[in-house]
Amino acid sequence: RPLGGKILLGPKRTARSLRPHQRRQCWPTGGRIELPGSWQIETAADATLIWPYLAYNPYGGPPHLQPPNEAVAVLTVPLEPARTQATLTVDILAADA
Repeated sequence: RPLGGKILLGPKRTARSLRPHQRRQCWPTGGRIELPGSWQIETAADATLIWPYLAYNPYGGPPHLQPPNEAVAVLTVPLEPARTQATLTVDILAADA
């Protein structure tokens, strides 16, 4: 989880920060997400990334009371009658030796 780090989105590699206390953002991915380290995600060009997302926990109270370190990112891909499936590819590139 790249909490506190930067991710790069799309072919222009637009930098976005993932901070624990920021307001929820929705960013277009342009079909590509580069994470710190050697992770890359390729998806549909119209996919969006939502950060931070705090899921409802019936035992922990409402999402706005959840600790920020429990935040996750949500990747959404719109499905339409013309698109009944989408492909998501996660590449873990070899680290330089």
